[in-house]
Amino acid sequence: MKAQSEIIIFVSLFLIGLVLFISSFIWSQGIIQKNQDINKLNELENFAIKLDSVIKDVIKFGGEAELEYNYPATVIILDDYAIEFKDTINIDIPEQWINITEDGVIREKKEGNLILIKIEYPENDYSIKFITDGPTLANPRKIKIQKSEVIYDPNFIIKIKVILE
Repeated sequence: MKAQSEIIIFVSLFLIGLVLFISSFIWSQGIIQKNQDINKLNELENFAIKLDSVIKDVIKFGGEAELEYNYPATVIILDDYAIEFKDTINIDIPEQWINITEDGVIREKKEGNLILIKIEYPENDYSIKFITDGPTLANPRKIKIQKSEVIYDPNFIIKIKVILE
């Protein structure tokens, strides 16, 4: 009889522990996913800031630069003046454009469950025009930036070649 009661106590405690473990695991899944999405958003924002810096350096000094792209987000060359990153997230951010950088070149917003981060250069004394020979939508491993040419029509237009590899 004593052995049976010990087995019943052991099984009861085991089941209680198992229920508590499963409950805490299910409860923490949302928190873990939210932290992963926050981390993904921060990494993508930092990459956009780095890409902006590289583009400005290529404009200033010429030549070309290459960046490793280790993110799952899709890169889209929207038009001649904007590059956008698109990925899914499950965190709350505004659904209207908010500036990431002080100059407003990099902005982000949420559209449904998608995060959109856009690099768009406003027209000043000069304008920046993106050109590409390859795809305009990709999940590249590398992004190459090259200063192509500068033309005057009636303002300066700096053509930047973007290659998604």
